[in-house]
Amino acid sequence: MTARPDEETAALLAQRYGGAPGPGRSRVAVVAVVVAAVGLLALAWVGWGIMTVPVRTQDAGFEIVDETTIDVTFVVVRDPDATLVCRVRALSEAFAEVGAVDVTVGPSEDRTVTVTTRVATSAPATTGVVQACDAVAEP
Repeated sequence: MTARPDEETAALLAQRYGGAPGPGRSRVAVVAVVVAAVGLLALAWVGWGIMTVPVRTQDAGFEIVDETTIDVTFVVVRDPDATLVCRVRALSEAFAEVGAVDVTVGPSEDRTVTVTTRVATSAPATTGVVQACDAVAEP
């Protein structure tokens, strides 16, 4: 059985711990929590969209210039507003990496762009490939 405090005890408790929240305070708290949750979800959605920009690459060809140089051509399909950094590798006959370069692919009017870059090598290369392209975060 729970005893109910008399008015004097209730007044002392309210002075020490604050009164019971009125109906307006709890409603404001619920609205604030809902607004905060919606804001966090929106922020997460935008962040996920930025991080999952679809990028596709395809090797288009290569030309061996000399024993220490190869030109590599590749195609990139991406959001035209995106800036990417693509890793291009030169490989030996045994598929060992003998040269590599990072190429920046900037925004353009077209979704598909063809890029040719020169890669210096430490030994003769027999092929050149694009390894991957990653989106650069906007400052």
